[in-house]
Amino acid sequence: MTGGRFIVAGRQSDTKLLRKGLPVLNLQPLNKMDTRNSNSVRQDESVLLFRKLPLVCHKVPLVKPIICLNIPFVNINRYAAGFTLVELIITLTIAGILAALAIPAMQTFILDQRLTSQANEFITDLNLVRSEAVKRGASVTLCSSVDLSGCSASTQWETGRIAFIDSDGDGTVDAGDTIMRVGQRLEGSNTFRPVGGSTTGITFTGAGLTSLASGEITLRLCDTRLAGKAVAVLVNFTGRARIDRTVLATACPTS
Repeated sequence: MTGGRFIVAGRQSDTKLLRKGLPVLNLQPLNKMDTRNSNSVRQDESVLLFRKLPLVCHKVPLVKPIICLNIPFVNINRYAAGFTLVELIITLTIAGILAALAIPAMQTFILDQRLTSQANEFITDLNLVRSEAVKRGASVTLCSSVDLSGCSASTQWETGRIAFIDSDGDGTVDAGDTIMRVGQRLEGSNTFRPVGGSTTGITFTGAGLTSLASGEITLRLCDTRLAGKAVAVLVNFTGRARIDRTVLATACPTS
């Protein structure tokens, strides 16, 4: 730096610059005149002259660092800026409204899916018991259970159920009988009880038929919404099970 000036040359062998005792940097020459900030910049094929105390910065497009004047220009990317308080409040308000609309619908969806899943699991157990009875040519029973080790003789099927090979066909777990499957207590405080009867177990014979009398039994599956959303599982004496979603005439138990 001499007299507040920097000399930037395209060739270090420029003898005129070296003779003046000015520092020389090897940069490619530019192609146009720059008079920013009222500071004269002279340029030819090889020389740039800056008459003020320079700062090091970058020029766009970014290729090589050059010597600029005064305070370097800071390029602020507007897309990287944060939210204002007003924008944040508006966003949170919209999110709250959407959540208030979506949460009740989501709760209804979860309850409906729980009822459907529990009804389908019961039918799956019935089909397993029937197929095992036909395969073995022996009686197999599905009954309600509290301790999950024996039949409870209770109409409250929501407490749990077991499927076992009933060697003597009496509908109870005796010595030598094998428990095949265990169904846990129903979630969501749901109830699953027979309608207009006292069915505590269903036994399938080796022919694939049930021990039920002619006709069919109905077990009603309810949640906290009671009869308005109840699901009925109907089982006929041939062992065929189906789901009925029509509202039952009798009310769901409250306990």
